[in-house]
Amino acid sequence: MARKRASDSALKLSVKLRFTPSKEDSKELINYLVRYQQAFNAASKRISEIRSPWQWHKGNEILCEKCKTASDKYYENVKTGEVRCPKCYTFEYGNQFIRKLILPSKRNPVLKKSLKRVTKLSKIAIDYYCTIDHAINHYEAFKEQIKQKRSALKKLKNRLDKLDNILQGIGSNKIVTIPRQNRQRVERYQLQDDYERGFTRGYTKNSLEKQVKSLGEEVARREQVLRRSSTPKLGKLVAKLWEGHSIFDFSGGLEFPKLSLKLGGKTFGPFPLLAGVIKSGSSRKRVIQCLNRIKEEYERKGKSQYAYL
Repeated sequence: MARKRASDSALKLSVKLRFTPSKEDSKELINYLVRYQQAFNAASKRISEIRSPWQWHKGNEILCEKCKTASDKYYENVKTGEVRCPKCYTFEYGNQFIRKLILPSKRNPVLKKSLKRVTKLSKIAIDYYCTIDHAINHYEAFKEQIKQKRSALKKLKNRLDKLDNILQGIGSNKIVTIPRQNRQRVERYQLQDDYERGFTRGYTKNSLEKQVKSLGEEVARREQVLRRSSTPKLGKLVAKLWEGHSIFDFSGGLEFPKLSLKLGGKTFGPFPLLAGVIKSGSSRKRVIQCLNRIKEEYERKGKSQYAYL
């Protein structure tokens, strides 16, 4: 189980704490992780369905259809044409409000695409909230990765277009033929504009043909990867634990603490965490330091920090 010291402004410290459950507990914990994986993938798909049609725009002022205020920054739904200002979008689809569209509540007890209808994770609502929060974090990281991949692909295409223009334009007035120098055996070519800006090295025809071919294959490969990218899925059996899911007992000291888990309305453990039997002195010291920080936080707040099982 990996413990994290959560802080928005500081470096995060993590440590892996190992425990050995009984065969019965192990079977039930794996069963929970499998159900968690199914719930995560269902929540991720639903979040993608809700958020993917909305695109961010900045520039011309437009009227928000919800609050009727004009804003030059807004979200537009490419499917329905609806427009929302950032404030209204946050109140409908922000991280704290999107779960209302995924989980039923007292105000909205009947929800067509409820997460509880497609998965049977738990009878405890906090388990679903934790799953949705985990899925939101993965979705935002996934969108950022896609953004970076598209940016890198655009740069690659620009380079491919430039080299292809040089290759196809050999002999025209837009391409400068650079005379052979010293021991060079063949001429080199460069775009007229780049040559005038001081890029006088140029490319041989053979080099251009090889680079255009390899870059073309790389562009096609990356485009195929982007086409296959739809929604993030949880491939491993891992679950995010909320505050109160894990309970520590430090009565045996920092070297021999115990851990209990509350998952799906059931308590597992306590499991001994044998930090004191770690062979490596530096590793044992680091784990005990992390446990001490967890203990201090646990005593201060009365509950454990966020973790992953």
